[in-house]
Amino acid sequence: SILNIAVRADAGVANVKDLQGKKFNAGIRGSGAEMLTREAFSLIGIEPNWSPGTVQDAVEGIQNRQVVGYSKYGPGIGIDATLRELLTSTEMRLVGFDQSQQDKVLARVKGVDFKALPENFIPGQKSVTTPVVPIIYATRLGIMNDETAYAVAKAIYDNRQILIDTWPHLKDFDFKQQALRSEQLGIPLHPGAKQIGR
Repeated sequence: SILNIAVRADAGVANVKDLQGKKFNAGIRGSGAEMLTREAFSLIGIEPNWSPGTVQDAVEGIQNRQVVGYSKYGPGIGIDATLRELLTSTEMRLVGFDQSQQDKVLARVKGVDFKALPENFIPGQKSVTTPVVPIIYATRLGIMNDETAYAVAKAIYDNRQILIDTWPHLKDFDFKQQALRSEQLGIPLHPGAKQIGR
């Protein structure tokens, strides 16, 4: 999942640093999007005027010009439903992190990587780089033995077509590579699950 940081095109925001002091919705209270947004912004010294609320609150706030934007997870292969709805009434842009900002987040937040979204992700949008988090299954080592962890990982891999049928954007997703990348990002793989990558 990618973290879309979307703002009104007329808000004067070209980079996440431009959100300093501006009214911004970090995502649904307690959500992963809110937690990552707040942590990443804190690490790079950005303190918006936080405007908590639901996704619908964010949409209405943007449409009514009460907030400049919001953050929300999306699939990373196209515009999600919330942003699509906003684009029917409001010109929007995505903003991203520059390299020094990415480096600060990568050094301190486990399990987060960055992905460059292509030009025209939103029509007329330049390419931006935004946080991406892997989709993982977690367990404690003391609860699951190697054989069971291997069986779970193998079942997911062997039946990945079910996931692809449900989420077509996973068609070219490399499940094994993503698991290994998760470990590089600081999320340890269960020793049993590692066997599937061999």
